[in-house]
Amino acid sequence: MDADFAIVRGNFTDVPIVVGEWSASPVNTETAARWRYFDFFARTAAKYNTSTILWDNGADFLNRATHQWRDTVAQDIYINAVKGIPNALPDSTTDGSTTQQSSAYVYHKKGTNITDVTLGFQFNGNKLNKNIVLAASNKALNQGRDYTVSGETITFKAALLSTIFTSTSPTGSLSNFTLSFNRGAALTVNAIQWDIPSLAITSSKLPAAGTDLLIAFKWQGQNRPAAVKGTKLDDTYLVDDWTRYLPELQHGRMTYGNQWDWTAEGVVIKAAALDAVRAAGLDTTFMVEFYPRVPGNAVNYTVQV
Repeated sequence: MDADFAIVRGNFTDVPIVVGEWSASPVNTETAARWRYFDFFARTAAKYNTSTILWDNGADFLNRATHQWRDTVAQDIYINAVKGIPNALPDSTTDGSTTQQSSAYVYHKKGTNITDVTLGFQFNGNKLNKNIVLAASNKALNQGRDYTVSGETITFKAALLSTIFTSTSPTGSLSNFTLSFNRGAALTVNAIQWDIPSLAITSSKLPAAGTDLLIAFKWQGQNRPAAVKGTKLDDTYLVDDWTRYLPELQHGRMTYGNQWDWTAEGVVIKAAALDAVRAAGLDTTFMVEFYPRVPGNAVNYTVQV
C-alpha cells in the first residue's frame, strides 16, 4: 500500500490527489483487522499528502435511517490517523495458521470452564489509562483483581469473566470492555459467548438453476460467518482450486458476495456456486465456519446432485 501511494505521489508531485472510494466494511471484515487497516490506510494517505473519501452505501458503516455510525471505533481511528495522532490497536492473526486470534473479542464457549483470557495489543507509544470500563455496569475495573497488564498484553481474570459468562447467560454479545489511552482512539473488546449452531437438516437436493439456497440456523455467538468452504465428493475444491497453495485457513474458501452471503436466518449459497456444483456433477459439502475461528466451530451442509 505504501509503495502504491508513493508511485502515484511521485508521478503527480504538485497535484492534489483524492482517493474517492475506499472502505473495509464491518459486514465482511474481521474487527481487529479492519481497525488496523483503517489506521494504516489513513496514516499512509496522510504521509503522501493525499485526501480520502470513505465509500459507504448505507448498509455498511452509516445507518442512514438513524444517522448512527455502526463502528464508532473505526471512525475515531480514521480521524486520529489523519491528524497524525498514534492509535493503539488490537493484535490479530496474520499467519494463516489453523486457528485465528483477535484481540477485539473475549470469546467463551457456553458450558465450558471459564479461565483467564490474555489479549495482545499494539500500544504504538501510548499508555493505557488505569481504568478499563465494563459497559454492562458502566463501572471501572480494578487493576490486579479484574485484570492485569504486562507490556502490551492485557489479561482479563476468570473471576471477572464469570460475572459475564454465567450459567444462565445467552449466546451472543454480552458486554464490552472500553480501553482508553492517553492519545488516539479508545478501543472496545467485545465479550461474546458462543456455541456451535445446530441444523434442522444437513443436506438437500440441488435447487433449480438460478436459485439461491438458504442454510438456515440460529446464530449462537457472533451473528455472521467467518468463511464458507466448498468441497466436492472427490475431495477437490468447488471453486478456486489454486487456494490449496495458500495457508490452511484459505483452502477452498469461497468469495463473499459472489458465491455466498448471510442473513439473520443463516448463510445463503448463491446461484453462482450452485451452478458450479451442477457443472461438476458431484455432491458438494459447504462448511460454514464461525467466529471464533477455532477447529470444530463450523457446520457442514451437503448439496446433492
